[in-house]
Amino acid sequence: MRRLLTVAGTLVLLAASGVARATPYVPPHLLFERPGTPAVIEDWTTPGIVPADILHRLSLVSAFEKSMQYTGSCADAGVGADTGADADSDAAAPCEFGGEIEVQSGPGNAIIQSDNTQEAIWIWSWDRQLNGATSYAPQVANAFEFLSVFPGWLKWEGTGDTGPDYYSVYNCAWGVRAVVELEAAGDTSHHAYGEMCAEHIEDYAITVAQKGGLINMAPAAFAASGLWIWGQAEGDTMAQQKAAAIGAVVKAWIDATPSEISFQTWAVTGAAAYDGVLGSYMKANPGELDAWVQKNAPLVGGWIDESQPVSPEDWTDWRNAHSAWNMLAQFDTAAILGEDGTGPHNQIALGIFSKLVAQDVQGNGGIPGSQQLENDDEDETWITAYLVYFGMRPLLAGLDLDAGIAEAGAPDGGPADAGGDAGTAVADASMDSSTGLQQSSHGGGCDQAGDGGSWPLGLPAIGLVGACAFALRRRRAVP
Repeated sequence: MRRLLTVAGTLVLLAASGVARATPYVPPHLLFERPGTPAVIEDWTTPGIVPADILHRLSLVSAFEKSMQYTGSCADAGVGADTGADADSDAAAPCEFGGEIEVQSGPGNAIIQSDNTQEAIWIWSWDRQLNGATSYAPQVANAFEFLSVFPGWLKWEGTGDTGPDYYSVYNCAWGVRAVVELEAAGDTSHHAYGEMCAEHIEDYAITVAQKGGLINMAPAAFAASGLWIWGQAEGDTMAQQKAAAIGAVVKAWIDATPSEISFQTWAVTGAAAYDGVLGSYMKANPGELDAWVQKNAPLVGGWIDESQPVSPEDWTDWRNAHSAWNMLAQFDTAAILGEDGTGPHNQIALGIFSKLVAQDVQGNGGIPGSQQLENDDEDETWITAYLVYFGMRPLLAGLDLDAGIAEAGAPDGGPADAGGDAGTAVADASMDSSTGLQQSSHGGGCDQAGDGGSWPLGLPAIGLVGACAFALRRRRAVP
């Protein structure tokens, strides 16, 4: 999700014309919250997949993200680049070299953003761990060159707000994740960037959450779960306490109006707020976890059906983003409840995953913002990152290889992840003796893509027993 960085007049024009294909920064007072529908289980046949399929798709996505990195010279600054709401419209824009372009074609191709860029760093880092892909080191370096000019913690500037807002907090939620994953892959050279993002979340996310409304709660919650990840990776209990405090504000908001869990606004749903509570407040208060999930999980949304119209007030069509947030929350819920692959929440999540993957009509790993987009070349980098982080990662999380059944290995929004991302904890994960929740490990790459045995997509933790699964036993534990 991202802000359309154009001067105000252009932003209004794009919004009115309905052609903008990327998530702009939208002033909160212009956003509309729409009621959603809790998910229902569909009668569908789970497709089959082997571990090699996930690893192959990860390789495709990494290459797609590379193809979307802006590599124009600084002499081209301001051309096809980030020139808008937080920039002086009378001045030449700084060079966006190394940033991730938002969309393959159309107006969104002129957008380069920090969150896209941080997401790409995470993907390349995860690919390095799983597939041993070291060839993206230059792209990672380029990405941090861009972030040195457009860091996530400054993405509130020029928005009209007097201080950090939902957008900068959301950006830093990706920033801490990117650095933790990069360091898990063996590169600690950008630690300071992660520190700055963590500090931004600590200082401002709770204030953003206290503003109320889904547009503030969802980014604050995602930031809280990211801060918990950072705190665990760093052994920083104070950061974890602050993460839990942010999550407490979001939890109180959900408790007051549980129906918000299925609401939608901007490019988030209430599932993002729900999931952030799981990854922050519930980490510190595991005794409350089961009852809270049992009460609220039935309200989590599912696939945002394309028959559901986008209201005229919407800035663009991001129904795949809404669906992806719901997928993440459904995967986490399934893990908490100890479901096997045929459990209702896993089935809902896997249904969403399958429908997103089916939209990769180019076969390049990229996913568009909606099924309704007119062209085949409108894949979006951030939607694609959502597929990986909210879908592929939990599919590889929380395995008990000996028993062949799912453990509580949820993604990092959920209760099973430790300092890094539970999606990297495919095997040999430790258990938190105080909570019974699985903790993640990190490290080494895979030389093979599995034994080719059948791995039903509906069984995210069953049968992942190939050679790649289990070179991951060699991973170092995150502190």
